[in-house]
Order: sequence, then structure tokens, then C-alpha cells
Amino acid sequence: MTAFLLLNATVVVYFYFRQRGYRHIFKYLLLPLCGFVVIGYVWLGFDRTTFIFGFCWMALGIVIGAVKSKGYREVPPTLRDL
Repeated sequence: MTAFLLLNATVVVYFYFRQRGYRHIFKYLLLPLCGFVVIGYVWLGFDRTTFIFGFCWMALGIVIGAVKSKGYREVPPTLRDL
């Protein structure tokens, strides 16, 4: 859920502020803000255990990413072709 929350915020910052204009307000500002509010509301309703599990899962992902990329100094093989 946090990833979707940040995704909506990123769409506003990256696309709306770079492509200003009235035709982009709905697509790059209003819809992502609505998504941000809905996901934020759901996120705030989570139990404490959910936050603990989620942050442990995130920490595990960061550690695995650091090991596979040798301290984030090398690009992992799956990202080289992007």
C-alpha cells in the first residue's frame, strides 16, 4: 500500500509539474490525488501488527537488495537491460 501511496505522489510531482496545462489537471493531478487520499485512508486504518510486519518486510528487502548489488554499488542483472 505504501508503494501505491508513493506512486500517486510521484505521478503528481513528475508529470503534473513537468506538463502543466488545463488538459493535464484531471489526468495528472486530480486522479492521483484521489488515489492518494483513498490509499492513505486505508493505510491509516491498519493495525499496529500490520505496520510492524510491513516494516520488517521492507527491511528484509533492503538487506537483500544490498547483498545482491554489493552495497548498492552495482546494478542488479535484472535492472541492467532497462
